[in-house]
Amino acid sequence: EYYGDYFIKATKCGKVLNIYKGQGELAKRGESLAKIGSGKTIAKLFIAEEDINFIKLGQEAKISLNTDKENPVDAVISKIYPSFDVTEQSFILEADFIKKDNKILANTQLQANIIIAEKENVLVIPAQYITENNNVILSNNSQVAVEVGIKSSNWVEIISGINESSSLKSIN
Repeated sequence: EYYGDYFIKATKCGKVLNIYKGQGELAKRGESLAKIGSGKTIAKLFIAEEDINFIKLGQEAKISLNTDKENPVDAVISKIYPSFDVTEQSFILEADFIKKDNKILANTQLQANIIIAEKENVLVIPAQYITENNNVILSNNSQVAVEVGIKSSNWVEIISGINESSSLKSIN
């Protein structure tokens, strides 16, 4: 059945994410009228050059969406683009969400923590308790050099130098 030039039909099934034109508005040939999403929801991640060598397909990630920061979502790295993106100054990855979740909204900003290693029964301290030279300040104001292991933006693994009974002062 032909409806003429005034009938608009999408070429694929999907979910309407955004409508750019309303009823009665002028639409020019080639102009976008709506944004329609289909397929699985993925997270597009931008990874710094110095970190790309730690990333492998199948690694797990914990993703905190800006729309729901308190409840991280589990994902798995599913694609690693093979070249550096000059515009983003990053390597680009895709992560598939493990559970289909209706709370995930298109174009939501996020922070992803990709699990590169796991250790059990280790001593960690908050990152603000360690100096640039890998020293800590004890509660009696003396400085002690420590050997560090895995670091994140919030935590530092301590291999040696102090133990769990050491009392520390924040350097900030």
